[in-house]
Amino acid sequence: MKDYPDSVALAESIVGVSNGAGLKTSALVTDMNESLAGTAGNALEVLDAVKFLRGESDRSRLETVVMSLSSELLVLGGLAKDRDQARRDLGRALNSGKAAQIFGQMVEGLGGPGDFVDEPEKYLPKAEAIVEVKSPGSGWVAQIETRELGLAVVELGGGRRRAEDEIDHAVGLSELPQLGQQVSEGDCLALVHASSVEKAELAVAKVQSAVTLRNTVSSGQPVVYEVIEG
Repeated sequence: MKDYPDSVALAESIVGVSNGAGLKTSALVTDMNESLAGTAGNALEVLDAVKFLRGESDRSRLETVVMSLSSELLVLGGLAKDRDQARRDLGRALNSGKAAQIFGQMVEGLGGPGDFVDEPEKYLPKAEAIVEVKSPGSGWVAQIETRELGLAVVELGGGRRRAEDEIDHAVGLSELPQLGQQVSEGDCLALVHASSVEKAELAVAKVQSAVTLRNTVSSGQPVVYEVIEG
């Protein structure tokens, strides 16, 4: 949702219907003014998820949302008495490697490769062309139109315009910028993964127009605004 009041209204509606049907539910209203992880696109996001489970992610926003959502699940499911205990349990599962191990077992159990968590790059499709998005100016990243980034992925073939469209799982964006990041003219703002250089160049222009630079750095947004409970 574009507006905060609409986001809260949607969350309250979902939570109300679910709890009314007897299913314990809560909702998190989270910030979407920048990407959670460093990528957008099917295979690229899967790789990001595996890296997170292996403890290799450097995006604190992704960790905040994943741990917040998971804490709610443990509390609602009666597996933790409160969110603090849930976060401790989650931290142990993540840091010990158990979370990655269980995910690997799930992949294998569904017919996937047994070594997917260890070597995801061996199985995930790769784009034919990878092109840098160079910053058109210098300053601090002050605004990111995340919807435009999503549309850029769709135009690359990573999403559907019509139900019958085929999806190119290899295409997308990586090394996406973060709010408050300082860049100089010519620095790499992101990488475009495309089926051809021509298609990549179109996405480059879209990414450049989606990122606003300013001469002063602004304070960041909270990642989780509030929890809507039944």
